[in-house]
Amino acid sequence: MTARADVKVARDLFAENEVFLLGRFRSRGAHSVGGVAWLYGLAPRLAHARALGDAMARLASVMPGYRRVLLLGDASPRRDERVVRHQRLWKELERVGPRIPQGERSEEHCVSNDEGVRWFGAVQFELAEVDVVADWLERGIEALVVCLPEPALRSMEPLLARGWSSDRSAPPQAVLDALLRLDGVLFWPVGAFDDRESGGVLLGSPELVDLLNPRRA
Repeated sequence: MTARADVKVARDLFAENEVFLLGRFRSRGAHSVGGVAWLYGLAPRLAHARALGDAMARLASVMPGYRRVLLLGDASPRRDERVVRHQRLWKELERVGPRIPQGERSEEHCVSNDEGVRWFGAVQFELAEVDVVADWLERGIEALVVCLPEPALRSMEPLLARGWSSDRSAPPQAVLDALLRLDGVLFWPVGAFDDRESGGVLLGSPELVDLLNPRRA
């Protein structure tokens, strides 16, 4: 029997809700944030992949003009050496695997400090590549799934140039703020091995959450 998702919706993730309490991790900012969650009583890795597929399919159905993008980056600095500058991001990720989606790639952006260099980039993907994208979300790197209107894609370049860091407790503030300004949404995996349910949440403005709510279909 195929497990069915338990779908939960909240228009304000800073108030008590059943989706994801963003207020546990940061204060309310300039933008309102809501969410739609797809949750399963499955092992976290499988539930994350299933929820990602649900979320991307729902978004394609109600917002076909949005583009799916996998953001990728180094989780920690690498030594600033000639071979690292040569490999940059894509060659390094092709070396460690899994495979990278086949869609259009952004430029590779280098963020440097006293500890070394980190590389960041983005690649578009199709619905058929959801399983590949889900594999990247489980890796120990900076991997995020975002969706935004096609005209806004170029507006993501400044974010890639700055980079981001995540402690895995909540979406990076810089990424979420940038997306909300662009009418975008972000997918966030939820649930660990000791949780009753696991899956994922699409975060966005309350207006987008209303459109994405499967109960409206």
